[in-house]
Amino acid sequence: MRLVMERLSAELSTARLSKPHGKGLSGGAENIQFVRLSFPAPWDRPNASSTVSTVAPLRIVSYSLLQDTNTAAESGLLRSEELLAKGSNTSTNVPAANDQGSSSLVGPAVPRNGSVASQIQFLHFRYWDGSTWSETWSAPDLPIGVEVSLGREPLPPETTADEYPFEMYRRVIYLPNHAVGRLPSPAGPAVTQATR
Repeated sequence: MRLVMERLSAELSTARLSKPHGKGLSGGAENIQFVRLSFPAPWDRPNASSTVSTVAPLRIVSYSLLQDTNTAAESGLLRSEELLAKGSNTSTNVPAANDQGSSSLVGPAVPRNGSVASQIQFLHFRYWDGSTWSETWSAPDLPIGVEVSLGREPLPPETTADEYPFEMYRRVIYLPNHAVGRLPSPAGPAVTQATR
Protein backbone atom coordinates (compact mmCIF):
# COMPACT_ATOMS: atom_id res chain seq x y z
CA MET A 1 0.00 0.00 0.00
CA ARG A 2 2.73 2.41 0.95
CA LEU A 3 4.71 1.71 -2.23
CA VAL A 4 1.67 2.27 -4.44
CA MET A 5 0.79 5.49 -2.59
CA GLU A 6 4.35 6.78 -2.86
CA ARG A 7 4.44 6.02 -6.57
CA LEU A 8 1.10 7.70 -7.19
CA SER A 9 2.30 10.75 -5.23
CA ALA A 10 5.53 10.97 -7.21
CA GLU A 11 3.80 10.58 -10.57
CA LEU A 12 0.95 12.98 -9.84
CA SER A 13 3.43 15.60 -8.63
CA THR A 14 4.77 15.80 -12.22
CA ALA A 15 1.29 15.80 -13.86
CA ARG A 16 0.99 18.56 -16.43
CA LEU A 17 -1.10 19.85 -19.30
CA SER A 18 0.08 19.10 -22.83
CA LYS A 19 -1.73 21.70 -24.92
CA PRO A 20 -0.30 20.47 -28.27
CA HIS A 21 -1.79 17.03 -27.54
CA GLY A 22 -4.94 18.36 -25.89
CA LYS A 23 -4.32 16.14 -22.86
CA GLY A 24 -3.98 16.68 -19.13
CA LEU A 25 -5.79 14.91 -16.32
CA SER A 26 -9.15 13.19 -16.43
CA GLY A 27 -10.72 10.74 -14.08
CA GLY A 28 -13.58 9.33 -12.11
CA ALA A 29 -14.03 7.78 -8.70
CA GLU A 30 -12.25 4.52 -9.61
CA ASN A 31 -9.92 5.60 -12.42
CA ILE A 32 -7.50 8.35 -13.32
CA GLN A 33 -5.43 9.19 -16.39
CA PHE A 34 -2.85 11.95 -16.59
CA VAL A 35 0.14 13.21 -18.55
CA ARG A 36 3.42 13.25 -16.67
CA LEU A 37 7.06 13.99 -17.31
CA SER A 38 9.36 10.98 -17.48
CA PHE A 39 13.02 11.63 -16.74
CA PRO A 40 15.24 8.71 -17.78
CA ALA A 41 17.59 7.45 -15.09
CA PRO A 42 21.29 7.06 -15.98
CA TRP A 43 21.06 3.26 -15.62
CA ASP A 44 18.25 3.17 -18.21
CA ARG A 45 20.62 4.23 -21.00
CA PRO A 46 21.79 1.36 -23.23
CA ASN A 47 25.48 2.22 -22.78
CA ALA A 48 27.68 4.73 -21.04
CA SER A 49 28.30 6.75 -24.22
CA SER A 50 24.57 7.34 -24.80
CA THR A 51 23.31 10.85 -24.37
CA VAL A 52 20.10 11.83 -22.69
CA SER A 53 17.68 13.92 -24.73
CA THR A 54 17.26 17.48 -23.49
CA VAL A 55 13.49 17.07 -23.94
CA ALA A 56 11.90 14.89 -21.28
CA PRO A 57 9.30 12.59 -22.83
CA LEU A 58 5.67 12.84 -21.83
CA ARG A 59 3.79 9.72 -20.82
CA ILE A 60 0.13 8.98 -20.18
CA VAL A 61 -0.32 7.06 -16.94
CA SER A 62 -3.58 5.34 -16.00
CA TYR A 63 -4.70 3.74 -12.76
CA SER A 64 -8.01 1.90 -12.48
CA LEU A 65 -9.72 -0.76 -10.43
CA LEU A 66 -10.50 -4.05 -12.14
CA GLN A 67 -13.44 -5.91 -10.68
CA ASP A 68 -14.96 -9.08 -12.07
CA THR A 69 -17.61 -11.34 -10.65
CA ASN A 70 -15.83 -14.30 -12.26
CA THR A 71 -13.65 -15.70 -9.46
CA ALA A 72 -11.10 -16.99 -11.99
CA ALA A 73 -10.54 -13.49 -13.40
CA GLU A 74 -7.84 -11.24 -12.02
CA SER A 75 -8.98 -8.19 -10.08
CA GLY A 76 -7.26 -5.33 -8.30
CA LEU A 77 -5.35 -2.18 -9.15
CA LEU A 78 -4.32 -1.88 -12.80
CA ARG A 79 -1.57 0.53 -13.87
CA SER A 80 -0.68 1.23 -17.47
CA GLU A 81 1.67 3.70 -19.11
CA GLU A 82 1.98 4.90 -22.69
CA LEU A 83 4.43 7.20 -24.43
CA LEU A 84 2.74 10.33 -25.75
CA ALA A 85 3.84 10.52 -29.38
CA LYS A 86 5.55 13.77 -30.32
CA GLY A 87 3.53 16.13 -32.49
CA SER A 88 0.34 14.08 -32.48
CA ASN A 89 -2.75 13.32 -30.44
CA THR A 90 -1.88 9.63 -30.23
CA SER A 91 0.01 7.55 -27.74
CA THR A 92 2.16 4.46 -28.07
CA ASN A 93 1.81 1.63 -25.58
CA VAL A 94 5.37 0.90 -24.50
CA PRO A 95 6.69 -0.24 -21.11
CA ALA A 96 8.46 2.37 -19.04
CA ALA A 97 12.21 1.77 -19.09
CA ASN A 98 12.53 2.18 -15.35
CA ASP A 99 9.22 0.48 -14.47
CA GLN A 100 10.64 -2.48 -12.58
CA GLY A 101 8.02 -2.99 -9.90
CA SER A 102 8.54 -5.30 -6.97
CA SER A 103 6.80 -8.51 -6.05
CA SER A 104 5.22 -10.00 -2.98
CA LEU A 105 3.36 -13.20 -2.16
CA VAL A 106 0.09 -11.84 -3.51
CA GLY A 107 1.34 -10.03 -6.61
CA PRO A 108 3.25 -6.91 -7.56
CA ALA A 109 3.47 -4.34 -4.78
CA VAL A 110 3.74 -1.65 -7.43
CA PRO A 111 2.19 -2.98 -10.63
CA ARG A 112 4.34 -3.16 -13.72
CA ASN A 113 3.07 -1.63 -16.95
CA GLY A 114 -0.29 -3.24 -17.69
CA SER A 115 -0.28 -5.60 -14.70
CA VAL A 116 -2.53 -5.89 -11.68
CA ALA A 117 -1.78 -5.50 -7.98
CA SER A 118 -4.35 -7.98 -6.72
CA GLN A 119 -3.97 -7.10 -3.03
CA ILE A 120 -5.59 -3.68 -3.64
CA GLN A 121 -9.34 -4.18 -3.98
CA PHE A 122 -10.55 -0.66 -3.14
CA LEU A 123 -9.54 2.48 -5.03
CA HIS A 124 -11.24 5.85 -4.81
CA PHE A 125 -10.30 9.29 -6.19
CA ARG A 126 -11.64 12.77 -5.46
CA TYR A 127 -10.52 16.04 -7.08
CA TRP A 128 -10.14 19.46 -5.42
CA ASP A 129 -10.73 22.57 -7.56
CA GLY A 130 -10.04 25.11 -4.82
CA SER A 131 -13.55 25.27 -3.40
CA THR A 132 -15.22 21.86 -3.68
CA TRP A 133 -14.43 18.16 -3.97
CA SER A 134 -15.68 16.20 -6.98
CA GLU A 135 -15.61 12.52 -7.90
CA THR A 136 -14.97 13.31 -11.58
CA TRP A 137 -12.53 15.58 -13.36
CA SER A 138 -12.61 16.60 -17.02
CA ALA A 139 -11.78 20.32 -16.83
CA PRO A 140 -9.12 21.78 -19.15
CA ASP A 141 -6.96 22.70 -16.12
CA LEU A 142 -5.38 20.40 -13.57
CA PRO A 143 -7.04 20.07 -10.17
CA ILE A 144 -5.20 21.58 -7.21
CA GLY A 145 -5.19 18.25 -5.40
CA VAL A 146 -6.21 14.63 -5.80
CA GLU A 147 -7.38 12.53 -2.86
CA VAL A 148 -6.42 8.86 -3.18
CA SER A 149 -7.93 6.14 -0.99
CA LEU A 150 -6.70 2.52 -1.06
CA GLY A 151 -7.96 -0.58 0.71
CA ARG A 152 -7.38 -4.34 0.70
CA GLU A 153 -11.06 -5.30 0.86
CA PRO A 154 -13.58 -4.62 -1.92
CA LEU A 155 -16.35 -2.13 -1.31
CA PRO A 156 -19.40 -4.06 -0.02
CA PRO A 157 -22.51 -3.96 -2.23
CA GLU A 158 -24.82 -0.98 -1.74
CA THR A 159 -22.13 0.84 0.27
CA THR A 160 -20.69 4.20 -0.74
CA ALA A 161 -16.98 4.97 -0.64
CA ASP A 162 -17.60 7.30 2.34
CA GLU A 163 -19.00 4.30 4.25
CA TYR A 164 -16.07 1.97 3.51
CA PRO A 165 -15.96 -0.19 6.68
CA PHE A 166 -12.42 -1.61 6.43
CA GLU A 167 -8.92 -0.29 6.98
CA MET A 168 -8.13 2.42 4.44
CA TYR A 169 -5.06 4.41 3.43
CA ARG A 170 -5.78 7.95 2.26
CA ARG A 171 -3.64 10.80 1.01
CA VAL A 172 -4.29 14.18 -0.60
CA ILE A 173 -1.67 14.82 -3.27
CA TYR A 174 -0.91 18.41 -4.26
CA LEU A 175 -0.37 19.04 -8.00
CA PRO A 176 2.17 21.88 -8.29
CA ASN A 177 1.53 22.38 -12.02
CA HIS A 178 -2.13 23.29 -11.49
CA ALA A 179 -1.12 26.95 -11.30
CA VAL A 180 1.10 27.04 -14.40
CA GLY A 181 -0.03 29.97 -16.52
CA ARG A 182 -2.41 31.43 -13.91
CA LEU A 183 -2.35 32.84 -10.41
CA PRO A 184 -2.19 30.26 -7.61
CA SER A 185 -5.34 29.68 -5.61
CA PRO A 186 -5.23 31.30 -2.14
CA ALA A 187 -6.68 28.19 -0.49
CA GLY A 188 -6.29 24.49 -1.02
CA PRO A 189 -6.33 21.16 0.75
CA ALA A 190 -3.58 20.24 3.13
CA VAL A 191 -1.41 17.34 2.08
CA THR A 192 -2.26 14.66 4.59
CA GLN A 193 -2.06 10.96 5.09
CA ALA A 194 -4.47 9.15 7.32
CA THR A 195 -5.25 5.56 8.21
CA ARG A 196 -8.68 4.44 9.24
